[in-house]
Amino acid sequence: MEEDEWNHLQKAFKDSADHVPTGGDYLDKQWEMFKSDKELSIPQTTGVSEKVLHSIGNAYTKIPPWFKIHPLLKKILSERREQIELGTGIDWANAEALAFGTILKQEEITVRLSGQDCERGTFSQRHMVWHDQDSGAVYTSLNNLGGKQARLQIANSNLSEMAVLGFEQGFSLEHPNALVMWEAQFGDFANGAQVILDTFIAAGERKWRRQSGIVLLLPHGYEGMESRNRTNKGSHRICGKPFLLNSALD
Repeated sequence: MEEDEWNHLQKAFKDSADHVPTGGDYLDKQWEMFKSDKELSIPQTTGVSEKVLHSIGNAYTKIPPWFKIHPLLKKILSERREQIELGTGIDWANAEALAFGTILKQEEITVRLSGQDCERGTFSQRHMVWHDQDSGAVYTSLNNLGGKQARLQIANSNLSEMAVLGFEQGFSLEHPNALVMWEAQFGDFANGAQVILDTFIAAGERKWRRQSGIVLLLPHGYEGMESRNRTNKGSHRICGKPFLLNSALD
């Protein structure tokens, strides 16, 4: 019996060298039109005109007359509108909102973002969901750009990184044409999701034959600020071709 089992395993190991994977299941169908990183794509125009940016900027910073907004946020929105009108001093949060707006309005592509405190922003910089100071009602200006557009799906998630990133990874598999993002909180919070990174994202195509367009936002450019933030380096995020943009990464 032991010899038979050993021979069976040896045969399976030998056959694996010439194994040709069978066709994928229904999940593959949604990714058929996407090229691999080894195929050249036709150059695309990715910029937008100043007119479009002004239109989106005016729309997303507009406060409805019936909405009682926090005075500090009102000041922030006024400053952002001025930045857009002058074309100078546009900060990261303002640029991010304009980018999301063009994707929603011009491309009609769904934008989805989850993570702890992502509505306000880890550093109190985003403010994409507003809260009425009297009624507590919420308002998302990027979903009210006027006319036809896709929707922004943004929600604060609980502090269960593995579960949340696992869900967003699954969502991205089902929706290849959506911009799906997960944002880690300041600190080593991405470490709690490392098993998803290693098992299902970094090894997704090789191990599971699954592509994913998920985007990970790891706001850890403040290396050395405190001990918990010093270990979140690009070398810890396993990938085949690490196109890293953060100058703090070593």
